[in-house]
Amino acid sequence: MELAVSQAEDQFLEELKLHVSKPTASYVNSQRNVTYNAIGSNIYSSVSGARIVKFMISDSRGWMDPDSVRVMFDIVNTDSTETKTLKPLKPYGFFSRLRILSRGQILHDISEYNRIHAMFSLLQTKNKAEIEDIEGCLNPMFNILTPYDPKEVVGTDPNLWFKPYTKIQANERLSVMFKPFCGLFTQSQFLPLKYLPIEVELELSSDPLINIVDPAVDTSNKTSSSWQLENFKFICNQNYFSQPVENNFEKIMLGENEKAKVLQIHCDNLISNVSTILSLISEINITKTAHSMKKIYVNFIETINTSDNLRFWKKPYFNLFFGCPSGNDLVNVNYRKTLDFKKIWLTIGSQKYPDLPYTSSNMAY
Repeated sequence: MELAVSQAEDQFLEELKLHVSKPTASYVNSQRNVTYNAIGSNIYSSVSGARIVKFMISDSRGWMDPDSVRVMFDIVNTDSTETKTLKPLKPYGFFSRLRILSRGQILHDISEYNRIHAMFSLLQTKNKAEIEDIEGCLNPMFNILTPYDPKEVVGTDPNLWFKPYTKIQANERLSVMFKPFCGLFTQSQFLPLKYLPIEVELELSSDPLINIVDPAVDTSNKTSSSWQLENFKFICNQNYFSQPVENNFEKIMLGENEKAKVLQIHCDNLISNVSTILSLISEINITKTAHSMKKIYVNFIETINTSDNLRFWKKPYFNLFFGCPSGNDLVNVNYRKTLDFKKIWLTIGSQKYPDLPYTSSNMAY
């Protein structure tokens, strides 16, 4: 032991390395927070006017930081009745489809976008979920089934039931933002906008009630269902590097003195498929072109018991997620073996995964 200690090389403790400079990146000239306005209309609605929001993102020198990307807009309560307030749920809940394109090539085309975004929001950590709420409408998470303040005595008064919800007064607006959920914006590499200009398309759902509290729950007639979205902005951080670095990257891309390089940015692609289960034994076929498959998520859509008031803010095609054993009763959520699936497995080619099928929803983790 003494020999091993004597042969060891002494080093400064990290706390004493005050004179040692750490690696720098002097080739970074600047970082700017850049805003792009939507192309075309400034007013969007599910019932009339434009429904597709488009952004064109390009820069001759900028490198986009995908982690900084946000879409910002105003939710406007267009109801002229002073007592009627609008109660939106989530910023991304208005949109049923997201498309990302570059030079005419489709990079992402995500249908049922609001439902997919909501599902992955429920799977993220609590801190990230709270940040998302702060950027959004400051409403309770979807997994909280009681939207009222538990400190209040809840009766038939809708003002108590929806007390925690953000309310937009008549002819007023609320500015919100969210990060578009897609592989290109969740990967970590900077995006050179000179070679990869990006076109973003967000399509509004055709259902005007999909992302707001339904006025039908409010017996006092104080909930609005009239809204429109305005002032769309695409916000991101862009890095600008010194000219020698730009020239060197350009030589690599153009293939000077060697074969031209291909711009490789590895990201996940989300593929959504909706099928109807018509019998006790159902087979769902998924045929999509993909490089490789990493994960499969299965969730179920079901109509809600019409006697449950939860149906007014739990939307089946947006934020309603439930397990088969609980059925469509969102109030008395109990495990029921008779409603659980008997067998479930995945077949790729002739191979089954897992080797023995799952015999309960509790096994699918």
